Amino acid sequence: MKDKPEFLLDVVVATHNRARLLPRTLESLAALRVPHGVQVHLLVVGNACTDETPAVVGHFAASAPFPVSYIVEPTAGKSYALNRGIGAGRGEWIAFFDDDEVVLPDWIEVFQREERALEFDFVGGLYLPEFETAPPSWLPPRHTTTVIARHPEGTPRQRLDQETALMWGGNCAIRRAALERVGPFEVAWGRGEGMKSLGCEDIEMQLRLLRAGFNGWFIPELRIRHWVPAIRLTHKYYRQRRFWGGHTARRFEVAHAQHARTEAQLFGTPRWKWRAALESSFGFPACARHGLNSGALRL
Repeated sequence: MKDKPEFLLDVVVATHNRARLLPRTLESLAALRVPHGVQVHLLVVGNACTDETPAVVGHFAASAPFPVSYIVEPTAGKSYALNRGIGAGRGEWIAFFDDDEVVLPDWIEVFQREERALEFDFVGGLYLPEFETAPPSWLPPRHTTTVIARHPEGTPRQRLDQETALMWGGNCAIRRAALERVGPFEVAWGRGEGMKSLGCEDIEMQLRLLRAGFNGWFIPELRIRHWVPAIRLTHKYYRQRRFWGGHTARRFEVAHAQHARTEAQLFGTPRWKWRAALESSFGFPACARHGLNSGALRL
């Protein structure tokens, strides 16, 4: 009779038509060092895929070191795919990764160690960039958080709060019991077909978990390498990303204006506006600046 596992970890990867890139992510997951007593179940959610994604996952599953399930979510939108993956699993913990990432081999070891020490309910980890081509000289090295999706260098270990958005959806884990209490990812804030605004379902989830009293941490030793294609290193992409980042931030403000009017103020002005005036416009993700920092997300 096999020993009962210490815990079952569901790993959810939502993907949309990235059959050529997805194998990198799957191979990195297969290389994870899994401590004794931990069981892994990988759930790949094909989000309205029309390419060879099912075949790629099927080929990987034939030799994977853990069970692999391929699930179809026909409604385009990352939040729909994440929620489908959550519902299809049964693990005590759910880890979320994106289909353009490489997960470092010690991720589960670090997660298990830190969860025992800190007793958190959710956790976010560090994004490291993996560039297809060298970054151009004009790209500001400190102000590219939302453009290439990387955490600022030297971001320290810290307890998550309502002021700083550090739990990003491509490298995080949430206790299932916490999700069952606060509910699934909010599809209104996730990106979908035809949408150009930035997805902020992860930022909204962080705030909802915090307001429900759950304990969250940012652990920089939980690392992934995020693929940065050459297209993200162009003037056109940079301008578009900044524009739609502002558009997303405005959606947050309008949707939660009532709550924003009751937030803490300094000299009669919401404190996030003072902070925004002092920081670079790309010090944090746009939805974080106008969502978490303002306390403007309502749940």
